[in-house]
Amino acid sequence: MREVSRASSEQVQATQALVQGTAKVSEQGRAIATSAAEQAQAAQALAQGGAEMRRMSRQTMQATSEQARALRDVVRSNGQLAEAAQKVSRAVQEQAVAAADRPRAPPRCVSSSRA
Repeated sequence: MREVSRASSEQVQATQALVQGTAKVSEQGRAIATSAAEQAQAAQALAQGGAEMRRMSRQTMQATSEQARALRDVVRSNGQLAEAAQKVSRAVQEQAVAAADRPRAPPRCVSSSRA
């Protein structure tokens, strides 16, 4: 009978150890599930951040392209303006040469008659 009692006592202890082990495994499982949920949220946040970065990159590329186009237009306009300034300069020089070559006429007197 002692052996049966001792065996029963060992079974009770083993059962208690099994219950405690099961409780630990269950607790660890919950911790793993919580960690997995947090990782899923972090992965989703990273995916959203990546999408936002791609969107911002596209916007930056578009803005850079527009700025380059505007700069080309400014350079083209600057070239046209320089060309026009050279034409004006040549015309002024031609007028100066023509004015220097022209004989000077004596000043005219305008008489005014009073009645």
